[in-house]
Amino acid sequence: MTEPLIGLSSAEEDDVEEVRPAATFDSTGRLAVSWLWDSGDRQVLLLTAPDDGETGDGSTLLAATLAELSPEMPERSRLHAQASARGLNPRVLTWILAAQLDLCADSPADLARQLAADPRPVTLLVAELDASGPGQLGWETRPIVDELLRPLLKVPGLRLVVQTSHSGLFGTDADVLAVPAYPGIDPDPHARLAVLGTTTVQDALMGGWLVDLCANPHIAAEANPTTLAVAATTVLNHLPGAVQTQIETFGQGLITTEPPSSYLLHHAAAVATADEELQKALEPHIAHLPMRAAWARWRPEPGLVTPDWPGAVSHLAPSADDPHTFLMTDRSGRTHVLDLTAGTELGRIPGPRTQSDTPSTAQPKTTAQGPWYASASPNGNLTVRRDGFQGDVLNVNLGWKPTALLLTDDGTLIVGGRHGLLCFRPTGSN
Repeated sequence: MTEPLIGLSSAEEDDVEEVRPAATFDSTGRLAVSWLWDSGDRQVLLLTAPDDGETGDGSTLLAATLAELSPEMPERSRLHAQASARGLNPRVLTWILAAQLDLCADSPADLARQLAADPRPVTLLVAELDASGPGQLGWETRPIVDELLRPLLKVPGLRLVVQTSHSGLFGTDADVLAVPAYPGIDPDPHARLAVLGTTTVQDALMGGWLVDLCANPHIAAEANPTTLAVAATTVLNHLPGAVQTQIETFGQGLITTEPPSSYLLHHAAAVATADEELQKALEPHIAHLPMRAAWARWRPEPGLVTPDWPGAVSHLAPSADDPHTFLMTDRSGRTHVLDLTAGTELGRIPGPRTQSDTPSTAQPKTTAQGPWYASASPNGNLTVRRDGFQGDVLNVNLGWKPTALLLTDDGTLIVGGRHGLLCFRPTGSN
């Protein structure tokens, strides 16, 4: 039995400027919340079992309780991003954490680079580390530590809370406060922490047919996006190029965008990669939506440049000569003339780039044309509204950073990024 759950004393509350949350904790919980509150020297708080490797301890409940308390704390003491590693691998866990930090991250290393350049103090919680990987068997525990958590420990000011049964997880690489949590109330397995059901993924992995599962458009259209992302990133190099691109480029957006918008984004990924079977499989899910992807000029496979790919997008502008065309400047400064209807390249403006060739280098985060309004943010959020329309016409997280927007008076929206161009149109205009 644990000690009776008690709150923080009034004397302890008097020691701080803000009023601490009226939490209920035993002595272990009090130590954990003090670490969060005081921003001390130790970089890692390890929520562990009383005996190394023991299961059935109270650390999952303690992690869930800290997550529940976090919003009541001052900004400097909060958990700024939190995730259960249950069923996940390093890449998908990175996407989940990055989205909560308003970042788009291609990989664990990319997340560490962006946080190193970010002045904000950040505290992250990774729970259920021992249940990582397909089948929740802990197969991805070591890769998550080595590929994601250790690089994050090198970021100045970043702190980690990790829930695991292994107290020696980081060795001597970090200053760790290990808090053994004894069994108390059985934690709710659905707990305020996301639990990923991966029975199908586990069966597929064991049976050796995971590649076929991920490449099947009908399964991909119906699958839970997070489950699909874990499965696909597990066998990524063995998947068709189109599926690789869909997951690598749009993966963070797919797992952070709610249905039915997630179907719309998945359809956009299929349009970007010319995956007609997946587009057909997704059609029943998006037929009623007011906007959808119409065309793309995208790098369709990793490392492959095709004649249709205009390059990474720096700027977009309407054409002064022809309302059916628009101008795109790539990152090398070349200006392309493209058709608005299908995105076909019609030519290039000769000579060196001049002020008259392209718009200003300061691309707007919001743009308006006629009754239409569009906005995009660096974290990948894309929103389209129209006068007289209740709610958003389009609201997705792309999973990548838009670099330029172009909106026409009929609601056609062209979004540019380092991967190319993606065009959305109101339904009935395609």
